[in-house]
Amino acid sequence: MRLVGRILGWGAVLLVVAILAVYALGPIDFFPGMRLGGQESPPPASWATVNAEDEIRVATQGALPWVVRIWYAGTDDGLYVFGWRESTWFSRIEATPEAWVRIGDASYAVRAVPVEAKSETDAVMQAYREKYDRYLDPEIAGQAMADATRELFDDASRARTYQLLRLEPSR
Repeated sequence: MRLVGRILGWGAVLLVVAILAVYALGPIDFFPGMRLGGQESPPPASWATVNAEDEIRVATQGALPWVVRIWYAGTDDGLYVFGWRESTWFSRIEATPEAWVRIGDASYAVRAVPVEAKSETDAVMQAYREKYDRYLDPEIAGQAMADATRELFDDASRARTYQLLRLEPSR
């Protein structure tokens, strides 16, 4: 009986260590991380020049960093992301809008600013559709990703669920 207790105890310890290790390494799939990485860089003259990646990493402020991978659109007008209103990431960036963004090997200091103008939202949605339209196909992305993409692309669903943020350079 004591052997079973020891095994369960060590199993729990190893599980906690594994979870902390994954968190410390950085975002993996849908799990947030603590490590942003990248080389601090001045912002580009146009964010459209850094639009080749599918995802960027965004690190929010707090007692511990909270780093997530997220879709983005880089345009001549700025760098944009949609924040899911119910996510921990979004509540943290709402509370403290200063953040860091990593695109490729470059990291940039930014400040998140909510976008309310319909014309700006429409232009960003066009950039998102051009960039992520392929994820509407469940054969390519899987059904869950296709459904999430469809929700983001639908104006009524997006208005209820997501907030568009412009990530402006802060340094």
